[in-house]
Amino acid sequence: MNKINVLVVPVKGLVAPKEISPTLEAMQALVGGYIERVVINKLADRTIVLYVNEEGIATEEINPRISQSLGIPFLGQPLHGQAFIVAETGPEGDLDSLTVEEMLTLSIRLESGEPLLRDVRRYDN
Repeated sequence: MNKINVLVVPVKGLVAPKEISPTLEAMQALVGGYIERVVINKLADRTIVLYVNEEGIATEEINPRISQSLGIPFLGQPLHGQAFIVAETGPEGDLDSLTVEEMLTLSIRLESGEPLLRDVRRYDN
């Protein structure tokens, strides 16, 4: 199985790229539990999404970068625990690597506290 490049956003430490298997198990391991999907940007041919631990509010620390850039302004609450950002393509939402440009843009926005998006749609998985 091919691996994909994602952008990991830890509670503490630096935002960093990581290569993972595009499986539910690998995604859950990265966030430490069940996943929750938040759409960051929907483009014509791909969607940029954030995954967090859906039960993180009860078990994890607040993630200040994600909360400042996405959670509080758009969802009305802080997001907790480690998160990661990935691309999805096709009608089935197949996982795809972020481009280098996407990783750089997202990293800069996260580190500076800029909003990641203007419109958020939230989905539970």
